[in-house]
Amino acid sequence: MSIKMSPRERVLKALRHEEPNRVPLDATFDTSSSDSSGVYHIDSPNAQEEMMNHLKTDDFEVVLERLGVDVRRIEPKWNYPDTGNIINYSEVG
Repeated sequence: MSIKMSPRERVLKALRHEEPNRVPLDATFDTSSSDSSGVYHIDSPNAQEEMMNHLKTDDFEVVLERLGVDVRRIEPKWNYPDTGNIINYSEVG
């Protein structure tokens, strides 16, 4: 029987090199191609919207929960002193 764990508990156990109840899952929904990191890449410019429509929700968190994704992304905005522009981290590349 598997022990029930929250996504947070699962990720923290894995980071401490302890055995979680299952491997923590991460997913990236963007238009980039897949890589060798083990992260799922959904190659569709409308992946988030398509998945939300399929699950009949307007909350992307519902999609992540239904897929069992344990990791959430936090992307800071950067203020470049030379331009004064604020851009999203994902635009930096």
